[in-house]
Amino acid sequence: MRSSFCHPVKVAMMKEKTEADRVKAIALFIWAVGTLFYSYEMLIKSSVASMSFIFMQDYHLDASDLSLVGSMFYCVYVIMQIPAGVLVDRFGVKKCLSVATLFAAGGTLMYSRSSEFHMFLVARCIMGIGGSFGFVCALKLASEWFPSRYFPLFAGLTQLLGYLGGTFSGNPLAVIVHAHNWPSVFMVIALIGFGLTVLTVLFVKNRQDRADLGSAERASIRDTLYQLWELLKQPQILVNGLYCACTVGVTFALTDLWGKPALMTIDQISEGVASAASNSLVFIGIAICSPLWGALASAVGTNKKLLVLGALMGSVSTLMMLYVPMHVVGLYITGVLIGAAQSAHVLNFDVVRSLVDEKHTATAMAFLNIFGIGGAAIVQILTGICIEAAATTEPYVASDYKKGLAIIPALFILAFLLSFVMKDKEPAARGSNSAKRYH
Repeated sequence: MRSSFCHPVKVAMMKEKTEADRVKAIALFIWAVGTLFYSYEMLIKSSVASMSFIFMQDYHLDASDLSLVGSMFYCVYVIMQIPAGVLVDRFGVKKCLSVATLFAAGGTLMYSRSSEFHMFLVARCIMGIGGSFGFVCALKLASEWFPSRYFPLFAGLTQLLGYLGGTFSGNPLAVIVHAHNWPSVFMVIALIGFGLTVLTVLFVKNRQDRADLGSAERASIRDTLYQLWELLKQPQILVNGLYCACTVGVTFALTDLWGKPALMTIDQISEGVASAASNSLVFIGIAICSPLWGALASAVGTNKKLLVLGALMGSVSTLMMLYVPMHVVGLYITGVLIGAAQSAHVLNFDVVRSLVDEKHTATAMAFLNIFGIGGAAIVQILTGICIEAAATTEPYVASDYKKGLAIIPALFILAFLLSFVMKDKEPAARGSNSAKRYH
C-alpha cells in the first residue's frame, strides 16, 4: 500500500521539479537574448576604430570627421536614455527590444552600404537609437524573470557579456576587416542583428501583467523630470557624474577611435597588436575588474579611497601607453590596467545610490549613466579637434598624436582630483536624510 501511495507523490514531485527547471531554462534563454543584443550594441558602437585608416584614406575623412562619426552613436544614446527607460516600462521589453534590434540592424546595414560622410552619420544615428535600449532591456529582463536576490549577479553578468562584445570590436574585427571587404563584413553583422530581431519576436516574453498603465505612466514622466531637476541640485551627484564622464569618456576615445592609429604610428607596431592593446584588452580589463571593485569596496568598507586609486591607476597607465616606449607585453599590460581603472566608476553608482531616497534610485542611476556616455561623446569630439589642431601634416605623425591625445591622461588626472572632494558612501539611514533633502 505504501509503495502504491508514494509512487504518485514521487511522480508529482518529479513533474513539479521538471516544470521548475523548464521555467528556469526559459528565463535564462529570454535574458540571454536581451543580453546578446547588449553585446551586439557594444560591438557596433565601438567598431569605428577598426576602420579608422580606411575612413581616412579611402573616404578622405579628417580627424574631426572621424570623431563625429564615432561620437554620433553616443550623442543619440545619451538623448534616448531616459525615453528608452520610460518606453520599456510602459510597453514592455518585447515590443521595445523588437523595434530596437530592428533599428540597430537596419542602421548597420545602411552603414555597410554608405560611401559618403553624411550617410555614415545618419547610419550611426539610427544604430544609436536602437542601441540605447540594449542595457535597459537586459536589466529589465533580469528583474522580471529572476528573484530580486539574484539581480546583482545577473546585472554583473550582463555587464561582463556586454563588454565581451566590445572586446570583439578590437583586434578580431580589425583582422576580419583587413582580410575581407569591410562592407561585406558589416552586412554580415547586420544580418546577425536581424537574427536577434527574429529571436526577440519569437521567444522574448513580458513576465508582468501590464494592463491599463496609461495614467500612471503619464504621472511617472512628470515625476521623472522633477527627479532629474532635484538630482541636478546635489553637488555630490554632479561630482560623481563628472568622474564618470572623465574616466568613461577617455577610455572610449581610446577604444573606439584613436588608440589603434596612435599606437601604430607612435610605436611602429602592427595593426593587430595596436587593436589588442588599445581595445580588446581594455574591454577585458573592464569586464574582469568591474565586479572586483565592488567586492573590494565591500571588504574594506569604503568607495572613496578606491575611486582615488582607480583614477591614479588610469592617469599612470594612459601616460605610459602614450608617452613611454614599451615592449608589446608592456602595452598589453597597460591596456588591461586602463580598463581596470575605468571600471572603478561602478563605485560611483553605489555612492550616488546612498545619497538619494529609495524611490529615486532608478532615476539617479540613469542620470549617472548619461554622464558616462555623454562624456564619451564629448571626449571623442575633443580628441579629434585636438589632434587636428596639433597636426603638422597628413597623415598624422607621432608628435601629432602625442600632443592631441594629451587630453586623455589629463582627464584621468582631473578625475583623480575630483575624487578627493567626493564624500564617501553614506553607510545607513538613506531614507530619512534623503527624504529631507527632497522634501
